[in-house]
This record gives sequence, structure tokens and C-alpha cells, in this order.
Amino acid sequence: MTNNKNEKNIVIILCDQLRKDCIGAYGNPLIHTPHIDQLAAEGIRYERCYVTNPLCMASRFSIFTGMYPRNHGVWSNGVLAKDEGKTLPHYLRRQGYQTANVGKMHFEPTGDPTGTMSAEAKVHWQRQADHEIEQGYWGFDTIKCTIGHSVVTGNYRQWFLEHGGSDNMFQVDASGAHTGPMHMPETLHCTSYVGEMAVDYIQEQRDKARPFFLTVSFPDPHFPFTPPSESIQNREVHRPIGDERDLETRPERYRQHYEGCWSRSGLSGVSTPDGINEQLTKERIAYTYDMVELIDKNVGKVVAALKQEGIYEETIIVFLSDHGELLGDHGLWFKGPFLYEGLVNVPFILVDQQSRGQVSEALVSTLDLMPTLCDAVEVPVPHYNDGVSLLDSSKQRRQCLVEYRNGFGDQDFCVYALINKNYKFIRYEDGTYELNDLEKDKEERQNVASQSEYQDVVQQMTNNLLSYLMQTSTNRFPQICGN
Repeated sequence: MTNNKNEKNIVIILCDQLRKDCIGAYGNPLIHTPHIDQLAAEGIRYERCYVTNPLCMASRFSIFTGMYPRNHGVWSNGVLAKDEGKTLPHYLRRQGYQTANVGKMHFEPTGDPTGTMSAEAKVHWQRQADHEIEQGYWGFDTIKCTIGHSVVTGNYRQWFLEHGGSDNMFQVDASGAHTGPMHMPETLHCTSYVGEMAVDYIQEQRDKARPFFLTVSFPDPHFPFTPPSESIQNREVHRPIGDERDLETRPERYRQHYEGCWSRSGLSGVSTPDGINEQLTKERIAYTYDMVELIDKNVGKVVAALKQEGIYEETIIVFLSDHGELLGDHGLWFKGPFLYEGLVNVPFILVDQQSRGQVSEALVSTLDLMPTLCDAVEVPVPHYNDGVSLLDSSKQRRQCLVEYRNGFGDQDFCVYALINKNYKFIRYEDGTYELNDLEKDKEERQNVASQSEYQDVVQQMTNNLLSYLMQTSTNRFPQICGN
């Protein structure tokens, strides 16, 4: 593939656990994100983009394959899949693109204790600080990775040590569980590493005669809420939505999570709600803002590098997150089978130099990214894709599907959510269900599934969910003949 006017570079800027309302362009005046806001001003800002799963690995596989979790097989964190060559970087590589990832990957489990199964196991860098993941891993030619969220490792660790970092910098002045600043300057933080490696790739490492696909993947603002101390500001924040009283109409595990005894691996003894009070809540949200603002600074560096190279106008830029964060809404934190908007409705900005400053209320799924990019660079959409191209006005999405499967043996259970213009319907494998009226109750304070005036809606959404599950059953392997 030779360079010509029809070839476009692609840069995906991916955050981890970033809520949509933690960005200025999405209506938050208390946070300063000028570079992300500028991307929104130069592209399309989607207001209703939903993830396929509220956990990292499952969601990321959907983003990079265009398939639902039950179809690509990585239905939760910790699942080890076989690389079948179906990721977007694999596909674009076959079209002549050079491919690179800087930052978080999480295509394979990081907790593999021996490292014999997973290439991303932390143990590899514990044994050898300069360990490198083999070229071609899940379709990436160039890999500069970060692993983890507290004491971050991967390729970042060697860079961190070479630039004067020391392990004591990861120590936290804790003000509560998972909360407090690290003794670290911004310049040594993993967010700055991701920004620097992205700029280095754009300016120095790539073959400038060929188009490139680059993922700039920030590990933040995923908990713990531990920004570098240099980033801390005394600031106002938005209060969470509602409180624990909103959980009265929800399944029991909502209350169990609020009480601190529910986890993906099972129930522990009932405890107080993680010691969370108003002050700690404010600190966690403020620290999240601090982490997002550091991301924004590095987004600015990436965009500046594209402009300095003279390739900004011929580069498609996508900004999104793999899922959100409960961030105290309804008394809940982190993630799990609690499919509130703050967790599953994520930022999605598409900059293609054609549609500037637009805001779309259309329903979008993160698995729509792959067919959209394929259309944008004029290559066929793979047969196994479950998504809908945002560039094809004849195929507008009417509903979004979110899947969750818990795993862990006896704790295993499945949840599906179907979301349309007005409603979010959540169905559990045991037959229980929830219904949120998103038009009348935007903050999702009440589950109205048992109310008499909503019974026709419940029945219709039940039928729609079953129909959509059948419609999107796996097409992972192509049919090559009739028998």
C-alpha cells in the first residue's frame, strides 16, 4: 500500500474508566480540558455512546474487534483468548498500515502469576525491567505498554527508573481507602509517559511513507484515586447523583455493594460503606478531575505533534473511554453489574475534518468504531463485525446492548441491558429485571419495572432484547460453502 491522498492515519485516544461528565465539552464547567474540548469543537461529539460491557477487557475487545463480548469470547476480566487475527490493528496491518500501541493494552490478563499464559503478566517486568512484548501482539507492530494502576509496570517502569523515578514515589498520602496523592512529579507519571511515547512515535519512530494506526491508551482515571501530588488542586466538584435511598427498588446486590460486602469474587461479611463520607467523596472526585486534566495536557501534546508533522488534517482522531465509573452516584463506587449511565454511557468524539462542531444524540455503541474507521479509510468492513458504521446514514442504530457476566464459579451470573431512545431495560438470568425511564428520570433514581403503567413497555423491551440477542448471535467464523 503506497501513500496517496485517500489514505488517512488513525489515532485512537483511549481512557480507562473516564466518565462523560468529567470533560468540559460534555457540560462540566468545573474541570479544565481545553485540548479534549477542542477535539469536540473540530469533530462530532456523541452524547449517547454506550459500551458493550462495564469491565476493561471485555469492553476493549469489543472496541478493537467490533464484536459483542459473547461473540469475541472475552466476557470478563481475566479471560485468556486465542488471537484469531480479528482485531482492528491486525486488519489494518493487512491493508498496509503500520500499527502501534502506547499505554494500557489489557488484551490478556495481567495477574497470571507465572507468566506462562499471558504476555501482559506483571511478572515479566518483575523478572526483567527491559522486557518487551513480541512484535505483532494482537496486531501491533510497536508496543510501549503500561501495566496496572497503582505501582504501574510494563515498559513504563524502565523509562520511569531511567528518568530518576524511585519506588517510594508511588507511596500515597492516604486520606481514605484507594484515595490520596502520590509523591511523584507529573513528568514521571504514567500519563506523561504515554503522551511522550505517542509524540515520539509520531515524530521519530513511524515510517513516514506509510499510513499509521496508533492507540494512545491512558491507564487513568481508573481508581485508585491517586494523582501525582503536583496535580492536586483545591477545587469545587460536582456532587454525585442521588444517594443510597435510590437503591431501594434495585436488586439486593446493589445494597450489598453499597455496604461493602459485594465483590465479583463473592460476598464477604457486611461492613460499613467503605468508610465513605462527604469529605472523602469530594476528594475522590477532585482527584479524578486532577487525573483527567493531566490526560488533557498530554492529549494536547499528541495533537501538537500531529500538527508539527503536517499530518493533522489527514489523521482521523477518536477520543473515548472503555467504560465509566460510578463515582459515588447512588452511594456506589467503581464498576460492576450496576449499569447506571455514569458507568456505561461514555465520551465519544470523532474528528475526521469533515463534520466540525457537531453534537449528535444518536445511539452509538463502542463496537461501531471498527466499521466506522473501515468506511473512513475505504476498506471493506470485516464479516464478523457486529457494529454499525456512523458514516452510513441508512443504518442508524435504534438500540444498544450492554452485556455483563460475572464469572468466578458459583458467583457467575449474566445480565443484559437494552437501551433505546427512552428506556433502559436490564434483564438478569434469574428472570428479574429493571426498567429506567430515561426521559422522565434522567438520574435513574427509581426502577419502575413493577409499576402497572410500565407493563407494556416491559413486555416490549423483553421481546426486543430476545430478538436482538438472536439477531446478533456469533458470526465469528465465515461460512465458506453449503456443507
